[in-house]
Amino acid sequence: MDISSEFINFTIFQLVLSTLFSALIADILCDYLPYIPKIGSIFMDRNRLYFGQIISHILIFFAVCPILIFILLYSRSLEADMYEQWKQSLTQLNYTLRQEVVEMDSEEIQNFSLDSDLEKARLKSLLEHEVGDSNARIYLINSNTEVWLSTADQLDSNEDGQVFQTGFVKEIHENGFIWFSENNPNFLAWYEGKYIGHTTFLNKDVYLLIPVDKAIYKAANKLERYLLIAMLILFFALVCGIVSNHILSQSLGFITKITSDLPRKVQTKQAFNWSDTNIYEFAQLRENIEKVALELQKMFRETKLKNKLLMEKTNQLTESETKLSYLAHYDSLTNLPNRYSFYKDMDALLKNSVDHIFAVVFLDLDKFKQVNDTLGHSGGGRTIKTIR
Repeated sequence: MDISSEFINFTIFQLVLSTLFSALIADILCDYLPYIPKIGSIFMDRNRLYFGQIISHILIFFAVCPILIFILLYSRSLEADMYEQWKQSLTQLNYTLRQEVVEMDSEEIQNFSLDSDLEKARLKSLLEHEVGDSNARIYLINSNTEVWLSTADQLDSNEDGQVFQTGFVKEIHENGFIWFSENNPNFLAWYEGKYIGHTTFLNKDVYLLIPVDKAIYKAANKLERYLLIAMLILFFALVCGIVSNHILSQSLGFITKITSDLPRKVQTKQAFNWSDTNIYEFAQLRENIEKVALELQKMFRETKLKNKLLMEKTNQLTESETKLSYLAHYDSLTNLPNRYSFYKDMDALLKNSVDHIFAVVFLDLDKFKQVNDTLGHSGGGRTIKTIR
């Protein structure tokens, strides 16, 4: 697999992961923005959230965010390591050139100023030894901004000739830059980017040019594994979120159903035949609800029985009260109003005597005692009834 294909794979992983995570964030925002104060007022429709949905979002979010934060911090660390490595290469080159100046005598310096081929060959040998078998290149530029010396066998007009003229330059440290061929570089533009470090050697500008593709390839190769892990974690979290949402929603729906149907079953004295759930807390809740329902049914039965007894007692008291009232106002023998009723009626008639004229007639039975003595009290009672 070449470097370009590795960049393509890394870009695909990054694009897929960012798309999935962006979709997750968008879904969460759409669900929870209506409930944020001041922001929620702009939403006309606000659907209620399911508990399982909230748990699944928390599960997915906190499962994916740590690995994404780790990837971000790790990529920053790799970027800082690359910059430090390039900075050390420039520092080493600068040290080598300073040592060379110290070791040169006045004649060698004069020959160098006169562009001596011997000095150029010796300096090129020194710089090639400095570069070694790496893909770095060193350029010496004269006062006319022309390449005076290069460790490359020949200049590539499409690459090296335009490094100092066009494109976009990003400074990463003092006298250290990264050059891109595009003014708005994206991730793939790093593949064609080059590190440029600047120093001087006597009267010449020295540029250390290092293609960044291999360094970026190593970083992408390391990050690719973590991106793949993040994708797997995201996929696993999505699956777990969907499963947990289904389980919790089903269990909570079951609890909601039995509680909404509870009053009817309690009133109609129906038997409770509720299916069980695999979640311990919900199972305990179901058992507690069933116990409460059974206790309510028992209480309703006892209350109904007590109400029935109370009604019977009330009816008895009403009947007794009626009988007592009758006995208080009527004679038990003749069923005629008694003396108490007579007094009450007289009081009422006397109060209304202005509008009504009435008379009181008094009747007496002579020798009634002889009837009682002869016929007995029962005979006397019958006699009174007959007279009535």
